[in-house]
Amino acid sequence: KFAQVQAKFTSALIYPAVVCSVGVGIIIFFMSFILPRFMSIFGAVGFNRLPTMTVLLIGISDAFKNYWWLMVLVVIVAVILFKRFQATEAGQRRIDEWKMKAPLFGRVISLNLYGQFARTLCTLLQNGVPVLTALKITEQVIPNRIIKEATAKARDAVTDGKTLAQPLAQSKVFPQLMVDLVKIGEETGDVAGALNNVAETYENELNIALRVMTNLIEPTLI
Repeated sequence: KFAQVQAKFTSALIYPAVVCSVGVGIIIFFMSFILPRFMSIFGAVGFNRLPTMTVLLIGISDAFKNYWWLMVLVVIVAVILFKRFQATEAGQRRIDEWKMKAPLFGRVISLNLYGQFARTLCTLLQNGVPVLTALKITEQVIPNRIIKEATAKARDAVTDGKTLAQPLAQSKVFPQLMVDLVKIGEETGDVAGALNNVAETYENELNIALRVMTNLIEPTLI
């Protein structure tokens, strides 16, 4: 089930990326090749008699036509700077934090991370892996640095004799629902079962969030 959810999550993110790429390509093609064909017609009419938006569009088209090399250079420099920022620990942390708070996508990404955390830890505990080792493996599996740091702090706290629910709550990263269910699992002696309930809850919420996001993205992009 988790693999199916991950596949839906990936597909939902691919769709807007492809549509945006095609849209940008069409805009560049229109500005660079189609609109210049109409310049002579606009010139005959007189640019001073054209609507402001049309004049602005013509100006943008001229920029695409005459300064395309500068735009390409700016994009290349921006990509290089972003890659360098992403390569730093602070940069990666900031990007991962932004992903979880991003409009529209943030909730989907957060639900996916919470579900992945709970499902991974649950599977390890059900197979007899000690809790400290399970937390260490989970920390290595989770791709988000914010969740990684919270998991590492939870592992250190468990080493000092605290229960798992306490450091999860103190991190302010994991939702209260997860903390409450883990606490109930500790009280009943079935942490793995509680984590399984957490994973199923967030996987179901993720499915709903993916449908909502897809339904919102399509009209917005159009």
